[in-house]
Amino acid sequence: MHDDSRLSDWLEAERRVAREPHPRRALLDDLADEIIAELRRRVGRPFVLDELITDYERGNDWAVDLLTRSAPNDPWAWAPGLAVDTAYSRYARFARDVGGGRRIGQKRFSDQDMGRIIN
Repeated sequence: MHDDSRLSDWLEAERRVAREPHPRRALLDDLADEIIAELRRRVGRPFVLDELITDYERGNDWAVDLLTRSAPNDPWAWAPGLAVDTAYSRYARFARDVGGGRRIGQKRFSDQDMGRIIN
């Protein structure tokens, strides 16, 4: 199982995009939608979060190529930490094991911690 910090990073990217001024945010949203369409082909559905994280960790040069083709006059939008991470964040919502921005069934405390809490 992968570390869920990747999901947290993606969610933070989505928050950054939401804070962008309207014209920039609109472009980033459109670019994220294009990336999501490709993720549907690459990862498919149904899927679990680990499958999406594995795809991300294989590299996202393909996504940056898509960004440069789709927004050739907006190099600021090519940063993977914006549209790419936002797309992964949005697509992660469709993972069978994700809900409310975190992995479903994730332990909140280790067994050792539970022993300390109960005793």
